[in-house]
Amino acid sequence: MQKIDQLEIRSTGISSEAWIERAGRAFAAEILQDKTWDQQKKCWIFVGPGHNGDDGRALAALLGASGLKVHLWTLNSAEDIPSVATLSSAGLLVDALFGIGLSRPLTGRALEVVQNINGSCAPVTSLDIPSGLDADRGVSLGGAVQASTTLTVELAKPGFFIEQGRCSCCCK
Repeated sequence: MQKIDQLEIRSTGISSEAWIERAGRAFAAEILQDKTWDQQKKCWIFVGPGHNGDDGRALAALLGASGLKVHLWTLNSAEDIPSVATLSSAGLLVDALFGIGLSRPLTGRALEVVQNINGSCAPVTSLDIPSGLDADRGVSLGGAVQASTTLTVELAKPGFFIEQGRCSCCCK
């Protein structure tokens, strides 16, 4: 999947920034039209250090500009990891921690926040792939987000349909 992504970017000549903005707009449109979550409550967006995190940051700006209450939580910040109780009171949790490039098991803060997301009763939308799920093999890398919805770009990842992937994501 990474090779397909790289070929797509190279063949179109569109910059990474334009791809991120395009993905952010598509994700925002889906989330704004989704009436299954309480849009009067806060939307938490969890971002990591890579391109998936960039998509999450773009989404946060767009949702905030549309008038939603958004809290952007960054993995590498000093901000405390929100508790299960705090997350359970949210309208929506958006997982943009890690994308298809993740190749190592989740540990430390990343694993703890994934566990808290999974322990909450709030709906969860993952961007492109649930964080911690191997895109090709469908196995959990030490822990994976259990998404109620996964908004993916380009193609569904093979890992969505095998092993733990079948239970980790609902694709859109």
